Amino acid sequence: AGNGLNTAHRSAIFLNRNHFAYMLTLCLLGFAGYSIYLNGFLYIGSLLLFALNLCALIKNNTFGCYLAVLTGLLFLLITSHLINLKMVKKVLVLLLIFFTVTIICEFQGTGTVSKDFDTMIDDIESPTQNQNSGNGRLILWEKAIECIWKKPIWGYGPEGLHDMYLNAGYENDRPHNEYLQIAAFHGIPALFMYLGSLLSLFLYCIKRLRYLPKELLIIGSMIFSYCVSSFFGNSMYYTTPYFYLFFGILSGIKSKNLDCSIKLMI
Repeated sequence: AGNGLNTAHRSAIFLNRNHFAYMLTLCLLGFAGYSIYLNGFLYIGSLLLFALNLCALIKNNTFGCYLAVLTGLLFLLITSHLINLKMVKKVLVLLLIFFTVTIICEFQGTGTVSKDFDTMIDDIESPTQNQNSGNGRLILWEKAIECIWKKPIWGYGPEGLHDMYLNAGYENDRPHNEYLQIAAFHGIPALFMYLGSLLSLFLYCIKRLRYLPKELLIIGSMIFSYCVSSFFGNSMYYTTPYFYLFFGILSGIKSKNLDCSIKLMI
């Protein structure tokens, strides 16, 4: 409080607990990915770190990132099955830990997953009757879409929605959806280029999944989970750069060296 930071007891060094959750999402999939390749004490250590960070995420009460981690594990399960059946068993252990930690947190009264799940069902069944749907995200999304249609080509520029939201009486200056944010800030063409790059890289990696270095599979699962969390989050200056670093590393596999090595194996 002395340095003016608006920190809370569950946000660690971050300004907001949601920002902490973005980082936890990447870390959890990193621990999960490495655990399927490790053995012995390192394997046990990675599982413990996964469980502890998952507990922190659940107590953080950020349901979007919780779902992102779950989908990331399912993504890791599918890709592991395509590569090596032995790896599937370790991913199943991770899923067992995931649900066990969730249940323990719920029984201890520190978890909020069940409440968040019930709220999500209610929001899906009657979104128009609940203006606070998605913890207030629905009205932010609606305003963002309104802004996008006003300037669909070039957008409002980086951080350009501040006045639009302020004039509408909202305290937030971002839509809490990175895809809508990109379209509002930079225009619909920019969003299509971003989604196109993600899809292109995804297809490229899936076709060469068996020949990718194990580190790249781990990074791929981290990117996948972050993209899921992007449906409910914002890009932040101290979390998003890590995503783009991993995205750049994974993009680096689209090189002649990898293609040549694949042809030699074939």
